[in-house]
Amino acid sequence: MKIFYISSFLAGLTSAATTTLGSIYYEQWFNSDCSGQAFLTGSLTDGFCTVFENFPGESILLTQTTPCPAGTSPQITVSTTNDCDSQPDWTFDTIGHCIEVSIQPQAIHLNCV
Repeated sequence: MKIFYISSFLAGLTSAATTTLGSIYYEQWFNSDCSGQAFLTGSLTDGFCTVFENFPGESILLTQTTPCPAGTSPQITVSTTNDCDSQPDWTFDTIGHCIEVSIQPQAIHLNCV
């Protein structure tokens, strides 16, 4: 009986380990062309709200670091409040290209939709 329980537990761990969450690397610049050193950077993970000080920026770059599950794509919502559940001020789905935007985020949320 003990072997059965251990093998069931290990099978559960194996199936859970194959499920990965999508992730995006966020970079924000004071200038409008994403050149030079980004002053605000961080990793975003699917389903988690990232809250930080609201520094103004003129451009952002979103780089996918872990793909979203099959059949979904990343959508990033940005709010000027520290609440990811409120109405976002911006929504982005452009990955890998500099985005010119006058932005002052306080909360960022990645969803694979």
